[in-house]
Amino acid sequence: MSTRADHGYTLAELVAVIGLLGIIMGVAYAGMHIAMTGSKFSDEQAMVSREIAAPLDLIDQVFSQSLGFDVSYPGVQPDRCAVYADQDADGDQERWLFEVVGNELRVTNGETNGRPTETVVWSESNVNIAESEPLFRYYGPDGEITDMGQVASKATHVVATLVVESGSRTLRDSRTVFIRN
Repeated sequence: MSTRADHGYTLAELVAVIGLLGIIMGVAYAGMHIAMTGSKFSDEQAMVSREIAAPLDLIDQVFSQSLGFDVSYPGVQPDRCAVYADQDADGDQERWLFEVVGNELRVTNGETNGRPTETVVWSESNVNIAESEPLFRYYGPDGEITDMGQVASKATHVVATLVVESGSRTLRDSRTVFIRN
């Protein structure tokens, strides 16, 4: 009877193990790549929702219930507009101011009866001014209103456009809002 000495693994066994490890690593890398791509897409969608969709929803709500424009200095402008509304239905008018200042979209609101105002920065990556895209375009029965002094008396609807920068991409969306008359 002969006995065989065990001196380790054969070359074929080592090649098989290395091949199996390669397949396992390839599958793990593919799964990680899919998860990272999904995470990037999810982050971009959250940014679009926060920076574009939510402010446009608020503009839609306020303008569609507006009781009139605030035409006091500096008045209605392409990158600034203030309207009166009663969003909380308490019988007291609120003044809502939407404006682009630098790269921020700011929304200021407060009751006209002297209660304190609150300013919220809705977007810190706004590029409306850099892209020469007005925040608001005002329209009346005869088309676009370019004389800002006529907006309060002639505007029937507003087109609000938000432009934001996300990494190397510029994203934009618009909404047409009909003004309550």
